[in-house]
Amino acid sequence: MKDHLQRYQLSPKKILDVGFIGEYERAEVHYAIVDSLTDTDSLVGIDVDENKMNRFLNNPKTKLLQEQKNLEYKVKSVFETDFDGDTFDFVVLLEVLEHLHSPYLVFDEIYRILKKGGGVIITYPNPLGAVRLVHYLLKRDLLDVKYLDDFRGMPEHKVFPHPICLANYLNDAGFRTEAIEFIKCDCNCLRYLFRVLRVLFGVENKFSSYIGVAASKK
Repeated sequence: MKDHLQRYQLSPKKILDVGFIGEYERAEVHYAIVDSLTDTDSLVGIDVDENKMNRFLNNPKTKLLQEQKNLEYKVKSVFETDFDGDTFDFVVLLEVLEHLHSPYLVFDEIYRILKKGGGVIITYPNPLGAVRLVHYLLKRDLLDVKYLDDFRGMPEHKVFPHPICLANYLNDAGFRTEAIEFIKCDCNCLRYLFRVLRVLFGVENKFSSYIGVAASKK
């Protein structure tokens, strides 16, 4: 989805990166976004976990980047920010949506703080990923506790919507869905099958492990 950040070629651009530290606190994707910023760009990173934020801010790599780039970090929830309306050119939620208890409600605040024409980029686990799909087809009892736990992957995962449902919701909420991308296959044993499916039916990506959705504010 990084291409969508580059496609607009806005300079200067202001980005909000939500929940960027991640479960394993490496923030690798966040660092990659920061590396792509120009001298006139700026980025604000927010996360609700104060302990994670403190560890991130004490990381030598973070300190070095703060000297080189226009960066700001805050402990804050994306559901209720104190940012002015029409502030950001991009809001980025990478593998964040599935951790939210009421994920669709977050788009009201994102809409408010985005500039007109600004973009939101979202990635999350694919509910139609190949492993999940096979387990779904084979499972008789869909309410089996172990099956439910395996389906969501991690206890912290709450919901990951069908991409078409999310696109419809975003369109109804005042956004224009620009792209749905199927990204990253984590299961090596399925990659050969995906290559065959791509050749025969052109459907490889639809069963990848993660979904990326990009939308803009009308």
